[in-house]
Amino acid sequence: MTTDFVRLYNALIDLVKKNYSYLASKEEILPKVIEKFESEINNVKGEEKFRVLAIQALSLFDDIHIGIVNPDGFSEQVIRRDIKLNYERNPVKNGELVTKYIPNTKRRLPIYIGTIDDIFYLRIDSFDENLRKNFDILKEFYPFKNEKIIIDIRANSGGNEGLAMPIASHLSGYDEALIFSYIRFRTSENDPTKLTEFRPRYLIPDIHSDGRKKVIALIGKVTCSSAESFALELSSIPGTKLIGDTTSGDSGCPQRYMLDGEYAGKKVNYNTQPNELKANWALDLPSWLMYKRDKSLLQGNGIIPDIMIEPTKSIVNGNDKVLEAAIELHKGTYKI
Repeated sequence: MTTDFVRLYNALIDLVKKNYSYLASKEEILPKVIEKFESEINNVKGEEKFRVLAIQALSLFDDIHIGIVNPDGFSEQVIRRDIKLNYERNPVKNGELVTKYIPNTKRRLPIYIGTIDDIFYLRIDSFDENLRKNFDILKEFYPFKNEKIIIDIRANSGGNEGLAMPIASHLSGYDEALIFSYIRFRTSENDPTKLTEFRPRYLIPDIHSDGRKKVIALIGKVTCSSAESFALELSSIPGTKLIGDTTSGDSGCPQRYMLDGEYAGKKVNYNTQPNELKANWALDLPSWLMYKRDKSLLQGNGIIPDIMIEPTKSIVNGNDKVLEAAIELHKGTYKI
């Protein structure tokens, strides 16, 4: 049995070396990951212990898009500790503060919708594919009648980008596509520094939109993955303002690779369950490197807001200073 786990470990490290998109910027971490594995792998005597060891070792890469996949297809992501702590301590995630400012809020998780004066408030806590039907509540407000919009994604750790892009597209109000980010891919399994040219990603206008809106997006440390892409989409719309804290700096479009079975080492459809291929393990790895519009790397840097309000100053005496700033900015009363 130990030999089987050693074989899994070797397959995992081989896939990381050949396919991990951010390896060039994290090559100094790879020896530490290997050392963690090799210090304990010979003592692993069960699948649960291997899973725990793999998560502990891979977490050294500090990348939430790496995941160990169980037989049923569940990917246990290597959640960055700082993001996990920020989410657990995030005072806005449970919605208590929303109704204080937006008393007529409608709620259908993961969405909160409400208005204050002439301002439309939309909070999205997740782009989870399983909650796709809950996004139907937005159709009640398309087209957005309010010109002033606040979109709160401070508690949004990502999900399916396909749920996010239509919202940004609807708000753009432009006839032409806007570049909101760039991506690059590895071109060599042996050299992680060899990459494709910068490939632009476009925000395509929604033909049903009734014009440009004044958008303010609330962001923070928990804003990551597809929520970060959404923040980039919004920020590409001229006039949009971002308020809050720097985002997490993680976005990588993970791909799935088999660790055992007939297809060991092969890339498979991302929704593939290992047991469908008579296997037990798979590995999710980021496939691209994402860059902001200025072509600076998103990974490790995040998106810096136009108006920075540090976490320690964002919730003061039960008051949401980030949301207050957004409301005041729309009303023209905000003072720096």
